[in-house]
Amino acid sequence: MRLGALVALAVLAPFVLASCSGLTGSLAHRVSQWAAGSGVVAADQLVAADAAGVDAGIARHLLAQTHTACDGLASDAATAYGQLPTPDAELTNLLSESYLAYSRAAQDCTDASHATDAAFASYRSEAARAARLLARATSRLAQLGVR
Repeated sequence: MRLGALVALAVLAPFVLASCSGLTGSLAHRVSQWAAGSGVVAADQLVAADAAGVDAGIARHLLAQTHTACDGLASDAATAYGQLPTPDAELTNLLSESYLAYSRAAQDCTDASHATDAAFASYRSEAARAARLLARATSRLAQLGVR
């Protein structure tokens, strides 16, 4: 009798876990539900806009404006990271790596003490890596039907 209960539990566990998360259906459908609830598309657009604001501040040698944009980038990347995990492991990994890279980039930016500081080179390198990862995550979202 115990073996039957264990088999039933093993068979039903994935369904119970899925129902606990509130996401049902195919992987694409679950990702779509997650995306709608998490606001991932808007969050990713905000993170990208923050990075563009940092780049604009660096280009204009406006340290205060740049640091403000760095703070926004760090905050928005952390907020987006807080919406993880997704129902798709590959997507979760791409988004996680991207948000963490943006957070590191923001820290490099914040560490700069003047407009031509070498810390901005570190920022650019890490932000470029983060942008590539975010582009891959966006592509993965599109593959799963989220635009």
